[in-house]
Amino acid sequence: MTRKLDRRIIITILLLAVVLLCFCSEEKTEPVNLLLKFLPSGDEIPGWAMIDTVEIYKGEDLYLYINGGAEQYLHYGFKQVLACEYADSFETQISVEIFEMADTAAATGIYLEKAGEAGELVGLGRLSSLQDYYLNFVNDRYLVTLTGFEQNSRNLNGLIKIATAVDDRILGLLERR
Repeated sequence: MTRKLDRRIIITILLLAVVLLCFCSEEKTEPVNLLLKFLPSGDEIPGWAMIDTVEIYKGEDLYLYINGGAEQYLHYGFKQVLACEYADSFETQISVEIFEMADTAAATGIYLEKAGEAGELVGLGRLSSLQDYYLNFVNDRYLVTLTGFEQNSRNLNGLIKIATAVDDRILGLLERR
């Protein structure tokens, strides 16, 4: 009887050890941030490629990204922002920022403060505006801002191409929900 009891104890201990090893060796991975899925790859925008590391700022960390003006976004229900840059073969650079706000009303509110009624409507998202060297649009709870660093046709074409690719990705992911 003690032999059976000893075997049961040994088997129980071995099973517990195996279970503990499984839990300890399980790799802890962070889920992929949804905003990353909104970034187009180079083949989606021919001639353009991401040239910078993607940065993401959440909540109060927005102050680290925006030197002044963070209060405005936080007031409207800011959640997080993704920032990166694209460039073409002529080294024309475009900055892309995707702000996730609390809801559509918050994204619309901050858009109206930034873009107002000015600019050329370009048919992206719910609201969109192309002004000088930057383009803003709202799609769902996301405010997307693209900024070029030159005022020429290559820059304007790039703004529209990249913004369209981002808008398409947002639409595609929102439809799958």
